[in-house]
Amino acid sequence: MKFVSFLSFIALLFLSGCQRDKMSPNNLTTVNVKRELPPANTEATSPVKTPTRETTAEVKTAPSVSQTVKPATPAKSYHIIVASHPNEKLAREDVARLKALGYNDARIITKDQRYRVSIANNPDKQEATKKRNELAIQLKQEDIWITLY
Repeated sequence: MKFVSFLSFIALLFLSGCQRDKMSPNNLTTVNVKRELPPANTEATSPVKTPTRETTAEVKTAPSVSQTVKPATPAKSYHIIVASHPNEKLAREDVARLKALGYNDARIITKDQRYRVSIANNPDKQEATKKRNELAIQLKQEDIWITLY
């Protein structure tokens, strides 16, 4: 009896299958993230000279200091978005145009599989809203919005 119940349990597991394959593709998302890495520390990677058989002088090396450098985590801020594009080429063209107009803080933010063109950012929401209103008048564009990134 135990053997029959064991076989029926195994058959039930086999027939039910994996639930992951039955998920709707609408529920699955992917996110593209672009990050710039800090420049490499050249001092830490410099080779240490070791003595050879021909040299008799002592080689003094600096004591090794185990210092972990934690990269600065950028704080989230409110970005003023002036455009959103499906491909990066269009977003780069907008950034180049804005920088030519004098908006040097213009950059691309990749979020929700879209390339968003940020013209400015501010950690304070009220200040970002004021700046958004000023930019809407300057650029004569009402469809500018703010996003937290």
